[in-house]
Amino acid sequence: MGTMAEVWVKKETLKKMIETLDKKGEQGISLTISIADEMNKFQQNVDLFVKQSKEQQEAKTPRFYVANGGVFWSNSSPLVITKQMREEAKNGTYTKPVQQKVDSSDDLPF
Repeated sequence: MGTMAEVWVKKETLKKMIETLDKKGEQGISLTISIADEMNKFQQNVDLFVKQSKEQQEAKTPRFYVANGGVFWSNSSPLVITKQMREEAKNGTYTKPVQQKVDSSDDLPF
């Protein structure tokens, strides 16, 4: 099964992300892609947002949305998305990334 989707990211959002990464001294960012079963009124069903830690999810911290878009091709009808394991996890060699404590006292968006 294969699926292709596209998202559109505003220039202002990209600038904000780069500024935040620079302030935090980080080299990159982990993003989460969410694909919904139904399209919204704009014919979109894909959301892209900054990955949250378990603590942020439990505290119901608002997500920092990066972009939205839609699936434009899939070789299955109806669209069926299945969870796939990383190759490392299949081999038993996957190690969780180290999570850093989040300082919520700053005004950075994520």
